[in-house]
Amino acid sequence: MSSRITRPWSDGPQHPRLADGDVDIWHLTLPSSWNSSCDELFGLLDQREQDRARQMPRPADQASHVVAHAGLRDVLGRYLGAAPQSLRFSTGRHGKPYLADTRLSFSLSHTTGGALVAVSIPGPVGVDVESATGPDRSALADRFFSPREAQVLRTTPESDVPSRFLTYWTCKESFVKALGLGLSHPLNRFEIRFTDAPRQAEIWSAGRRRDEWHVRQLELPPPYVGAVTVRHRPRHLRTWTWRPQSVARPALPTP
Repeated sequence: MSSRITRPWSDGPQHPRLADGDVDIWHLTLPSSWNSSCDELFGLLDQREQDRARQMPRPADQASHVVAHAGLRDVLGRYLGAAPQSLRFSTGRHGKPYLADTRLSFSLSHTTGGALVAVSIPGPVGVDVESATGPDRSALADRFFSPREAQVLRTTPESDVPSRFLTYWTCKESFVKALGLGLSHPLNRFEIRFTDAPRQAEIWSAGRRRDEWHVRQLELPPPYVGAVTVRHRPRHLRTWTWRPQSVARPALPTP
């Protein structure tokens, strides 16, 4: 992925334009508890999204869900010139959401305290973000990684294993999300190979390099680790920050 990165994490524009080959990444800060912004953003969600928030037992999870999905709607609405609450999502065979009648491809990932939205023309695109403050999951490598990837972790200095694991994990997850196959595509069926180019990686499967896919590790504010995968060679990779204060919100009921 030899794209040029511009405007690192500045506030995103209200009317962004995306040309063929561009990829935009938006960073969202998620609240740790329900607040007044959640009350207002709740009205941007459709019935299914609202019901899912209500079913979550922890207020912190409700707040994260509302802000992440309202943020996704607002970001997409900016590209399409549409009100966030007017968007109607369809769902692919394996559960990946999409918008009909547009070439815009998108992906959402969220973790404790933060989320990423990737937007691309053309698609597909997949993004993943993880927090380095979470539990060490490197023991999962033998189960979910290819033999080569697991061996790399075994030869990594112990203090670097958790961060190295997350680097592999986010690259792999972003690829699976771009495929739109979810858990039906085992993570150990392909492998990530890092190149000499900074923050770039390749997808290998069945003994060959998948040249149509381009993977890039993202430079995120701590403690986050993230990656994006897209099925074209990006012309530009732009990184933006989304803030809930910039959204025009309708006055609708809260949960």
